[in-house]
Amino acid sequence: MKSVYYAKRFVIVVFLVLLTSGSFWASPQPITGVWRTIDEKGRQKSLVKIYEENGRFFGRIIALTDPYDKNGKPKLCVKCKRPNKNKPYIGLLIIKNLKNDGNAYSGGEITDPEIGVTYKCWLKARGNHLEIYAYTNYRSVGRRQIWIR
Repeated sequence: MKSVYYAKRFVIVVFLVLLTSGSFWASPQPITGVWRTIDEKGRQKSLVKIYEENGRFFGRIIALTDPYDKNGKPKLCVKCKRPNKNKPYIGLLIIKNLKNDGNAYSGGEITDPEIGVTYKCWLKARGNHLEIYAYTNYRSVGRRQIWIR
């Protein structure tokens, strides 16, 4: 009889420990702040500031490693579609409408201004790294990048 009592008590204690532990109800790490974008060849391309507005997350290019074109003029998003067509890279809103889904930040989109393509995406911070996964229609087929804080 006592063993049943202790077994029940043990189960309750384990449940309470799991319920109150951070890993059981873990939220994704915050993604707000300034991130260095790194291309597939490992080169830094820009600085992007990610911020929250009304529960949604957005990212804007705030600096470029190489801000000028071959004619010495500020780089423009010539391949982008409207409303970003021919707008300067610096100041360009490239991450839009992400929300915290409890595991990552998703439900929004990211634009690659070099090729003018907008993708669906999810972002997940892991310490000083930001994992970005961008895809068009199917989550299983996409591009992955790691940005650094």
